[in-house]
Amino acid sequence: MRGLAVRSEEQPLFQAMLRELVAHLTRMDLVSAFDDTIDYHLHYCFSPEDLSTWSGNVLILQSDDDPATTPARRLALRQVHPQARIHLFQWGGHTPFLSPPDEFYPLVRTFLHES
Repeated sequence: MRGLAVRSEEQPLFQAMLRELVAHLTRMDLVSAFDDTIDYHLHYCFSPEDLSTWSGNVLILQSDDDPATTPARRLALRQVHPQARIHLFQWGGHTPFLSPPDEFYPLVRTFLHES
């Protein structure tokens, strides 16, 4: 479970939770998830212009060691949303909401209260 970055003492709990979740997935669940992913990649392409008339704020939360998001993809996301506030977690993996929750949730709360 390389993509799961949680505190070492919490790893057994989250690994067991994920195993339990996956154990109950049906073939249709998996097909549906793949269908959604394929549909997204075929029909949606965002650009900075998509938010040109939107007055809201954007927060990008990324991890420096995310195995699912390469440095090039992290940079591309920042370029698509140049007005975004960006936070880069150190050692957050693909799950910064699990790995440094004491850092993650206050950032999100602050952003939402300020927006």
